[in-house]
Amino acid sequence: MNTLPFPMVDVDVVIIGGGVSGLTIACDLARRGVRIRIIEQSMTPFQGSGGIGIQPRTIEVFEQLGIVRPLQRAGSTYPSMRLHMSPLGVTHRKVKLHEASPDVPYPNDWLVPQWRTEHVLRQRLSELGRQVEFGSKVLNIEQDNEGATVRIHCRGLSQSIRSRYVVCADGSQRPVSKSLGLKFARSASKEERMIVGDVRAAGVDRVCWHVWPSPDKGVIGLCPLPHSDLFQLVMPLDDTETDPALSEQAIQARWLAATGLEGIRLNCSGWLSIVRAQAGSPMPCRSGRVFHAGGADFSQLSGGSLDLNKGIQDAYNLGWKLALVLNGSPEALLDTYESERRAVMADGKALPSKPSRSIKGGPVSGLSRGGRPFTLGPSYPASPLSMTSVATRAGRLKAGDRAPDAPCARQQTGQTTLFDEFRAGHFNFTVLAFGAKAIEALGACRWRDARGYLAMVRLVPIHTEHLPEDVNALVDEGRHARAAYGVADDENMAFLVRPDGHIGVIAHEDWARLISLYMERVAGFTLRQEVAPPERVNRFISTLGVLAPS
Repeated sequence: MNTLPFPMVDVDVVIIGGGVSGLTIACDLARRGVRIRIIEQSMTPFQGSGGIGIQPRTIEVFEQLGIVRPLQRAGSTYPSMRLHMSPLGVTHRKVKLHEASPDVPYPNDWLVPQWRTEHVLRQRLSELGRQVEFGSKVLNIEQDNEGATVRIHCRGLSQSIRSRYVVCADGSQRPVSKSLGLKFARSASKEERMIVGDVRAAGVDRVCWHVWPSPDKGVIGLCPLPHSDLFQLVMPLDDTETDPALSEQAIQARWLAATGLEGIRLNCSGWLSIVRAQAGSPMPCRSGRVFHAGGADFSQLSGGSLDLNKGIQDAYNLGWKLALVLNGSPEALLDTYESERRAVMADGKALPSKPSRSIKGGPVSGLSRGGRPFTLGPSYPASPLSMTSVATRAGRLKAGDRAPDAPCARQQTGQTTLFDEFRAGHFNFTVLAFGAKAIEALGACRWRDARGYLAMVRLVPIHTEHLPEDVNALVDEGRHARAAYGVADDENMAFLVRPDGHIGVIAHEDWARLISLYMERVAGFTLRQEVAPPERVNRFISTLGVLAPS
């Protein structure tokens, strides 16, 4: 084997896997100035429809990454469903679409073939000056106290890459993760299999998502893919049969046996796969300096590409933490990735652990789209990064929840949104201050060693004495921000929003002290403090001990 004639390359993070999860964390780290390499064993990008359902919270993540507009152009809302209930006839089930609101700008799932999602992410990564290195196979990973050495083989040459951390986002089979001894909570069995692929279908219209349910054969689906002449075919397999051939002749024979519809002809010249929908994920999520993100097979008929969205949430949760630690924040911050990732996994526990159970003999209503509540999770209320100064009343936001959006106005630049403010900096924690007392207390603070990590946003009503002297304040003209965050007109509150758009702190008093002490533990910098904190604040601080430097 030849060796590349140059020394080991030093980077901050090596990302293994060029799919959706790997591309998401690559874009997130690159936009934060982290030196990365992203390697993919396959010679070419994935070309199948794969996971096609992008959930509202994932769309919000993509907005922060700067790709929401091209993603919207690449997809569409879900079509209405047509249930072919022979001999009962045909039933139409309309997908209920929700109107955007000030706090939820993207209320509906978005139908996008996975290859297009990956293409949009690769384009964004290229804009950030990085490229996926296709045809690169990982040979081994060696770790020490200072970092990890990843040895790869690419086109007959071997190379060693030296990095501080490694992220494995290597797909459903997880070859690298398995080689490191990361074990799975559950593994797929034969009854969890389905044929999924991209087909052309003569004799069926593209207006609806066509579904043929059967108590004994399961649910067969043909979902039209936007901006193409393709459908995504989903066809469950029997529990006892061996993996079938994926030829066009074999697929057509299965179609006829299951539906009896000779007038519909499937052309299977595109991507076809036998999907083993894995409900389990590896535990633990970390092995030394190597992290695992995403990688579970998507489960199209059980949660709508649930695992694709979970993988993106994995990546977005880990990215900002790696970026901060690489820039000097306490390494204990990385320990929160596993505890918070468990919350992402828990979001899917209400779904059947075996997707075929929801297909065979299950209610067809499980296939419907667009119902509330919005898929705006995950939430991390039990995380050590989620703190509030008083007990949260029922129905109000909790620390760990997603931070809502709201339209506002700035005197100098005009209309903006809170999401725009969250996206403004590379490492931004954003403080939202409501009420004259909270604004005054936070404005009087002297930030030390902030390194551009913290931005304060003062939210004021349109008629206020603060407005003339504070040209950078956001004017909550329609009181949308107060409504979204549950702040009454007479309340003074502060919210610290993390770089991933989740609420870290909710402070009802002693606003500057709580936020300062939180940031000291989490990010490693403080506000100047002139007097000792009161008893209630001391109790609050004690809960942050898990992140305190030893």
